[in-house]
Amino acid sequence: MSDLQPGTIVWLKSGSPPMTVASIAEGGRVNCSWFDGAKKVNDHFRPEQLTDKNPTLTPLPPTR
Repeated sequence: MSDLQPGTIVWLKSGSPPMTVASIAEGGRVNCSWFDGAKKVNDHFRPEQLTDKNPTLTPLPPTR
C-alpha cells in the first residue's frame, strides 16, 4: 500500500484487529496503534503486510 498516511485504518493481510497508522518511519516501516481491551498497543510493520480492506469481511453478492 503506497497511500498510507497517519490516521488510515489498516489490518494485517493475515488478519488482525483494526489498527491506526500513527506514522511512517524513515525506512518505510509503518507504525500502528490499536487497543487490546483497555491496553493501547504499538508496533511497526512493512507496508506489504497491511491492507485498508478488512480481510475478515465477506463481500456481498452482486444484486440483480
